[in-house]
Amino acid sequence: MMPWVKLMKKTTFATLLAVILYLLVAVSGATAAIISSDTTTIYQTGQTYSKDFSVADTYTNVTLNLYAKGDYGVFTTEWIKFYVDGILLADWSFSTPDITVVTNRRYYDYSMSGTIALGDSFFNNSISSDRLLQVSWVNGPNVNPYNQSYLGGQDYVSWALQGDVAPVPEPATLLLFGTGLIGIVAGVRRGRKK
Repeated sequence: MMPWVKLMKKTTFATLLAVILYLLVAVSGATAAIISSDTTTIYQTGQTYSKDFSVADTYTNVTLNLYAKGDYGVFTTEWIKFYVDGILLADWSFSTPDITVVTNRRYYDYSMSGTIALGDSFFNNSISSDRLLQVSWVNGPNVNPYNQSYLGGQDYVSWALQGDVAPVPEPATLLLFGTGLIGIVAGVRRGRKK
């Protein structure tokens, strides 16, 4: 066999291998995104919130970032509970461990924040049937709306669900990948016959 034919076979194989590796990396990459978020002013005692969101994609590494500012003081009935699709994810008061709590005005105004990691199967299974995500929260019966500046200012609840969009390979990419594999198999068979 001529030396240039051997070099061409090695170069073609190396190029094909590089293209396959590139496609595998390109298809497996995930893009971070905010799935849904909202900020709501607390305007009444014991306020509740519920909203449905449409979710088109499948996500991985989903986290809930929650921030609540208000009358989450010393009474046992001053708390917030946060739910996704009816499942309790957060039950916070000013004394909850493993969250950040800042006292803005003792007894009247606290800021609580934290991040909760949701399992991929929990998140994707909870939305798989209807592609809807129901987010709700409820304040305890003694959480009052103290929105005056001398009591700490505007009270509100803010949350964001974030995650990586799970990649879905394009049909053209799969076709190209499949054609490349067929070419490799055909080349190997042809080489064995000689």
